[in-house]
Parts: sequence; C-alpha cells; structure tokens
Amino acid sequence: MEKIFKYKDKVIKYLGVLLVCIGVLGLVFSLFGENITSQKKESNKTHLLCIGVDKFEIMSEREQVYNSIGQADGIFLITIDETKKTVDIVAVPRDTIVTIEKYYSNMEYMGEEEAQICLQYAYADGLENSCELMVDRVEELFEGVKIDNYVAINMASVIEINTVIGGVDVIVNNADTAQKMGVEVGESVHLNWENISLYLQSRDKAEAQSAYGRMERLKDYVKAFIPRALEAVKENPAIIGEVMTVLGANLVTDLDADETASLAMVLSDLSAENITYCTLEGEVIMGEDGYEEFYPDSAKLEKIIQQIK
Repeated sequence: MEKIFKYKDKVIKYLGVLLVCIGVLGLVFSLFGENITSQKKESNKTHLLCIGVDKFEIMSEREQVYNSIGQADGIFLITIDETKKTVDIVAVPRDTIVTIEKYYSNMEYMGEEEAQICLQYAYADGLENSCELMVDRVEELFEGVKIDNYVAINMASVIEINTVIGGVDVIVNNADTAQKMGVEVGESVHLNWENISLYLQSRDKAEAQSAYGRMERLKDYVKAFIPRALEAVKENPAIIGEVMTVLGANLVTDLDADETASLAMVLSDLSAENITYCTLEGEVIMGEDGYEEFYPDSAKLEKIIQQIK
C-alpha cells in the first residue's frame, strides 16, 4: 500500500555534533595552525555533506554484529551562507532510492544497483571513498548543487562528545520516553552517558508514527546541544583537546585547515534563528524485498534546490 507523508528521518542526533565538530576543528586550526589564510570563493555559499554512520567502531573497522563497514544512517546536505550567516539543513531519508556504485572494500568494482542511498556508503572502504561516493549520489539527487566538502562521524562520537561537554539539558515531552526514563512529562532531564541513548533512540515500534516523536526529541537535543557545546569550550578551552581525541579515528573529512577555519568563523556568529531544518518530502512504498523505498516529490525537491543553490 502506497503512503504519502513527510518522511521523518531518525538521525538528527548526528547533526549538532557535526556542526560543532566543524567549529572545534576550526578553532583548533586557528589557535595552533600555521599560516592559515582565508581563501576567496566564487560563491558565498558552502555546501557540506554530513554523514552519520551507524556503528560504534572506529571508521576504518567493520562493526561486529553484521561485519559491515557501516551504512549512512544520517544524511544531511548543509548550506552555509557566509554572507547572510545562515544555515539551511536538508535531511535526506536513508531509504531514498538511487543508483549506487558497488565496490569491495579494496575498491574493486562490482557493478551498479538500484538501492537505498544509505547502502552507497557500505559498498566501499568506509573512509574517503565511501564519502566521495555519497557526495556523487547526493549531487545527482540535488541536480545543479555542487557539494564542496564532506564530514562523516560514527555513533560513538555522539555519545562521547556529549559526555565531554558535561551533558545537555532537555525537556522530556513524550509520555513513552518519560516513562522509560522514570520522569514526568515536561520534566527537565540532564543527558549523560547513562541515559542519552535511551532519550535519542528509543521508541515504541508498535505505535503508529513513533518515529515522528523521536524526530522531535532529536531536534530538541540538537537545539540544546549546539549552544551548550560552544559554551563548554569557552568555559574550558582544554575541552578542545578532549574533543579532538574523541574525533580522531571516529571522523572522516576532506576539510583542510583553511576551509575549516573559515566555516568555524561563520558558525561562531550563528544564531539559532538563522538555522532552518527540513526533510525531503515524497512517497514511501514497501519494496519487494520488504524494505521501505523513498521517492522524493520532484516539485518539492526542485524548490529546495533553487533555495540552496
């Protein structure tokens, strides 16, 4: 049975960490880098592909249960306007159907296949090649938008960085989540390493559209995370070193020192009111293999493309 609705992805949890990672990296480069200069670009916009990989192992290792290099569980096309100091964030559903290029981990070519876009990351090396292939697929989807850089992180960094900054305070508005966490609806909760996974990931799969409630919690987390992380760095600059240690093998990016410092400068002046979020809308059907397939609404996709180009 076909169903039209606004597809609510489950992975906004990666987003705040990705943005703050850029800011932290930029601060590190600006403090300790040598001969860093601002480079002029033809466009005042930077298009950044942020990828959240669904594993806890370091990026170069396969996850233990399924022996997979990981899938692109979170896919965000982020447009940073350096003149207007605005950020537009578009979440791409992991089940979006595209033509993927399949490679073994040694990058020996296997062929092409119509499949969920999240699998493109898995069919490569789990490092730079996986990210570059994801860039190709997203550029094909957002025809005419040139992606400048990519950043990919795993789940471990989300939890560990939350711990490093001292945790984040959120309001629990979902009854099921409140019950699982042993608190009242509307109560403020401090998220630490013991309860963050429960808050971010739990949902009642038997409940219709329970993913929507989780999406709203994840957005609340992002909004609380970004200012808290920046505040923590200002309070204790030594946190930068801890965050860099966490990122280490848990992050893959092609951002160089100049690019990162430039983006960090823009993000440091950014206010929450200047960040907009949206998720691709379209049609979801159940595929013959039993997995959901997402097909974007072409008119709405074109509208987004024109907005961010």
